[in-house]
Amino acid sequence: MSANADAALSAKLGWQLLHSGNARDAELKFRAALGLDANSVEALHGLAIIAHQTGNFQPALALFDRALNLDGENSALHVNRGNTLAAMQKHDDAVAAFQRALEISPALASALVNLATAQHALGRLDEAVATMEQAVAAQPQWAEALNNLGNFYKDQGRLDMAVDCYERALQVNPLLQQAFSNKLAALKLDQRIKPAEILRKHREWSRWFEAVSMSAPLLQNSAEPGRRLRIGYVSPDCHTAVPAFIDHVIAAHDREKFEVYCYFNNPQAPEKPGALNIAESTRIMRGHDDAAVAQMIHRDGIDILIDIAGHTGHNRLGVFARRPAPVQITWLDYLCSTGLDAIDYRITDAVADPPGSEQFHSEKLLRMAEGTQWCWQPPADSPEVAPTPCVRNGHITFGSFNNAQKLTDATLDLWRRLLAAIPDARMCVAGIPEGVARARVLVGLACDESRVKFLPRMSVLDYRRAFDTVDVMLDPMPFSGATTTLDALWQGVPVLTLPGATSCSRSSASLLTALDLREWIATNADDFIVRGRQLATNTPALYALRESLRGRLRASSILDTRKFTRHLENLYRQAWTDWCEERTSAAGRPDKMAGSHDALVAATAYLKVGRTGDALALLVPLMKLRPHWDAAKRELARAAMAWAREHPEEKAAWGIPISEIKSRARVSAIICSIRPDYFAHISQQLTAQFAAHEFELIGIHDARSLCEAYNRGAQQARGDILIFCHDDIDIVHADFGERVLHHLATNDVIGVAGASRLIDADWGHAGLPYVHGQVIHRPPGQSGYLYFCAGLQDAVVNNIQALDGVFIALHRRVWEHVRFDDATFDGFHVYDIDFTYRAQQAGFRLAVAMDLLLVHFSTGGYDLKWQFFNRRFLAKFPEMSGLPNPKRHSNLQVKLPSLSEVEQLHTGLFHHNFGAFDTEDPEDTEKKNP
Repeated sequence: MSANADAALSAKLGWQLLHSGNARDAELKFRAALGLDANSVEALHGLAIIAHQTGNFQPALALFDRALNLDGENSALHVNRGNTLAAMQKHDDAVAAFQRALEISPALASALVNLATAQHALGRLDEAVATMEQAVAAQPQWAEALNNLGNFYKDQGRLDMAVDCYERALQVNPLLQQAFSNKLAALKLDQRIKPAEILRKHREWSRWFEAVSMSAPLLQNSAEPGRRLRIGYVSPDCHTAVPAFIDHVIAAHDREKFEVYCYFNNPQAPEKPGALNIAESTRIMRGHDDAAVAQMIHRDGIDILIDIAGHTGHNRLGVFARRPAPVQITWLDYLCSTGLDAIDYRITDAVADPPGSEQFHSEKLLRMAEGTQWCWQPPADSPEVAPTPCVRNGHITFGSFNNAQKLTDATLDLWRRLLAAIPDARMCVAGIPEGVARARVLVGLACDESRVKFLPRMSVLDYRRAFDTVDVMLDPMPFSGATTTLDALWQGVPVLTLPGATSCSRSSASLLTALDLREWIATNADDFIVRGRQLATNTPALYALRESLRGRLRASSILDTRKFTRHLENLYRQAWTDWCEERTSAAGRPDKMAGSHDALVAATAYLKVGRTGDALALLVPLMKLRPHWDAAKRELARAAMAWAREHPEEKAAWGIPISEIKSRARVSAIICSIRPDYFAHISQQLTAQFAAHEFELIGIHDARSLCEAYNRGAQQARGDILIFCHDDIDIVHADFGERVLHHLATNDVIGVAGASRLIDADWGHAGLPYVHGQVIHRPPGQSGYLYFCAGLQDAVVNNIQALDGVFIALHRRVWEHVRFDDATFDGFHVYDIDFTYRAQQAGFRLAVAMDLLLVHFSTGGYDLKWQFFNRRFLAKFPEMSGLPNPKRHSNLQVKLPSLSEVEQLHTGLFHHNFGAFDTEDPEDTEKKNP
């Protein structure tokens, strides 16, 4: 092989490693390729992407330029170069790079999406919307593009269209967490949605995503109420308004009582001495997924973890879902419940969340003892307060500097009424992009355009100076201002607000109450108009208030960092003390979170000294209470294997005697395959398994879809027993075939895994105790075996609703009655669930047999194509809820070096009924143990 061919192979391997997430080994392959061929474009491209991913943008740019000098017509290179330029904040250059990619490949969706993002960063919102709409039209099943389009619509103030995009994105990919969070954030802006419904929607996020993430580590934090605590703040960034609320608080923490850690997605600029330079330890989360960050926090031994983002952009709620700290709190930037079970508390105040608000939160509310939930520091370079402009203008000027998404229809209608009540009043509006967003505001205000002045994009200093032109700021609804309100008050501009029913609608009311400015808080829409007219037309009072507001703020609790931080620390200590007391009272009670950790520690200790029975006595009930807990599942696997070794007389499911098959059966196996090696192997295995019977193998090598191919093969088959299975499997036991026939003597359809209650086209979504069976996985190129166990409730589980398609055996009469639906499922997904579910609905008996052990050479996947067919399945069977059981990801998966150890583990798990519950509905267990 030539050097160039070796280089090409090395680069190809590098890309495979990079796509699998192994950047370190990928870089070695790319460098090896360059050593063989210095002009390897693929190697240069791969190294450039790795440099970008690690934040080395300048070297990445140099590598992209080298590659483009060799292959200037490579559109992917132009796109990725543009991404690096965008990361360097060079958005004009990024736009040029994306446009060059589109000149080469006009319909390239990735170029369109990234171009739209760069246009948005430059403030060219309408252009960004048009470009993103073009990208969605080119690739309508791209969930991320739909999510981005929703964000752009939201920035235009078109909330209904934004929510529609988020919902479309979730239809394509229900597991796109960011789209769900964006939808929740948008719903808070809809005054038509009641607080109880908002909470219900947030709890849906938990139902979809929190259970997936609940692989909590074993927490061994010392339960001492008075000891020095490690607290950690988690935020997606530290660049926008957040530092003005958090940096000085972090600096003011009592270091004798608290050690402070910070976790941010992005590093702070060196010239900004913010939280990253104040905390004892700082971690950058960029490049690390939620699981890795959770491990980082657990290693740091954090006692109290504080989320300051909620469902805002690029949030890290998936970290909290994994519960890496004993006490978890949300505060500051998301004025609503997160809906997460794993977040214990939300910090607020008595105005933003008055008594009774508890019913709208999944968290326990911790209210600040005095003042408001915010502590703010004004910018050091603030301009001086200017005189009230109405004195020189001769008319009142109302202002709004909030972004477009907060200017809801309800807000604009309220302001329209106020402007109509004061005919000579003017309106100054900042933060609204040109084009559609501004036109929408003008329509909503329904007044002469001459009365409304829009300010262009401006620097931070010009933004603060713009308050000089405004007499009274109008607060939006139902999402009140906080940062904008404080900016206005600091520049001497009072804020008129109308609080509503939700936490996020009462931010300004909380701040105004802390300043003893309750007269600026309206009680209803009519009162808003009356107060607005009276307060705005009282020029002497406005003048005096403008002169005094900055002094009021300085004297208030809002700017008293030391006092605020002491109150905040008291809340942290209260939450910590509660956890310590719970841990003490829960000792020996695994039904409590703290008690479950103690139970696991005790079980681990028992295993170390060989007390397997005592360990299992703790682990079996613990797994019924917390079936998601990976740490407990690992210990259960160890205990089950130890038990099997100690009880060699016990039999696994395949050790249970079966009846002898006396008559000769006619068996036909239909297998779709494009791999001659796989097909030859499974042909040999099945032929040996059914050697005592009349057996035929039908290979389909040109399948248009699995449904079409299986129907075609079954039509040709002569057997009374039909087998449909994958080609990439290995049969473990020599009497596998006899077991298949034994189970078919009392059942119509059998398989190796499935569900007794179906929710959608993923049988695993049913969760415990409704999932059954096991499969051994051995992906190509990997050593050892991945033993996947869904549930071993019995040797044979009947009343099954659907079976996994890796192996299905049935009587021919079932296929003749049902057949595969090749019209609806014209691909390679959901064929199995649809077919077996319809068979069950037709009255046939389905079962999962635990003695049919297979090795599967792949682990499967649920990609966008699967999501497409899942939507077809749900449309075909509207009785399906589509909402997964929170216990859906409660299976056990363990890597073992040999099949003999797999059999040992199976024996132990089978004997202790892994996946079984004492009650038919697992949610009943939660209700008994809240």
